[in-house]
Amino acid sequence: MAKVFVSYDREDSDFAELVQGRLEKAGHDTVMDADILNAGDDWRDKLDQAIKDAHVLLVIMTPEADASKYVAYEWAFAMGAGLTVIPLELQATTFHSRLGILQRLDFTNKARPWSALLTEIEKAAEAHAITTMSVPANASPAIQRAVNAKARVALAELSLAYTADTFVDAAERNDLYAIDLFITAGMDPNVKNRDGSTALIAAALSGDLETVSLLLANVSIDPNIEWVRKKSGYQFIDTALSIAVSWENMAIVKVLLQAGANINLADALRRAAIKGNEAILRMLLQYNASRKSINDAFYQAVIARNIDFMRIFVDHGADVYNEGRCAMLNGNLYRPTIHGTTETVEAFAVVEQLIAWGVCAGHGTKLER
Repeated sequence: MAKVFVSYDREDSDFAELVQGRLEKAGHDTVMDADILNAGDDWRDKLDQAIKDAHVLLVIMTPEADASKYVAYEWAFAMGAGLTVIPLELQATTFHSRLGILQRLDFTNKARPWSALLTEIEKAAEAHAITTMSVPANASPAIQRAVNAKARVALAELSLAYTADTFVDAAERNDLYAIDLFITAGMDPNVKNRDGSTALIAAALSGDLETVSLLLANVSIDPNIEWVRKKSGYQFIDTALSIAVSWENMAIVKVLLQAGANINLADALRRAAIKGNEAILRMLLQYNASRKSINDAFYQAVIARNIDFMRIFVDHGADVYNEGRCAMLNGNLYRPTIHGTTETVEAFAVVEQLIAWGVCAGHGTKLER
């Protein structure tokens, strides 16, 4: 028996009830919003829970349903929760691009595909059972192989090759259901695709907290894998954390740090200084920043003429007497502006603060007014 959530527009309630009757006659448990919502309810919380409890969501598509923000919310939430979403086309209409890539069932004709619908629901329920199956750590190799094999069959039915590239692609498009299947099938969550990226890095790039959280829930995940690539003769290094910092995605930064992400890799702290995001900067500084990371970020704040950040780094032990940085400071603080002047208000303010700290004292610096 499958648990089925039926999403529909009010204009199509008669057909929705017909679908509900057919499915219940076939032994399936169905839920519609009218079954669970009462006056005064927090509709979003109740709908979210009902969808999470389901194995599959049917969305009845008509022009009215396509225009409904409530219908869109339901099927989008279901996709995010990893449910199979099956569109039932009741009237010819346009489809959102995310729905358009899914196999739909055509109910616009009198010969309606009820048998095909029941078959798809049974497949979805079986796939859901695979992805939610709990396999004990001490399970026999035979049991583990059987679970892996079923998940790979489910991937094949979705036309998803069991490869690193396809797995990382699933993370990039935030396909939680496919990610679950890959991991259940035995995919290494840290595997790299042909570009050297991982699923976690792809999820951080996409900015989707739910996908990042799903991947981090795997005990084997390594949040500190570096993505190294070359472009135009330069080498670029990123981690999931450095990407989240660059995108100023505080929620993802937080869960990565809690999962053990190392702020001393890929210049994560310096990137926070570049972005000027104080909330992210202070969060990072709670997680064992190295002296080098703090010094690099301090001098980045100097270049950016951000006195507030400079003070934060000094409070965390920045080395303001670093001789090797003096020439760099001189060159950047006194560089000509677009108007050809060198003594801007910002530069003077930074210089005054640096002098107060004794930066580069005794090293032939020009840091004086």
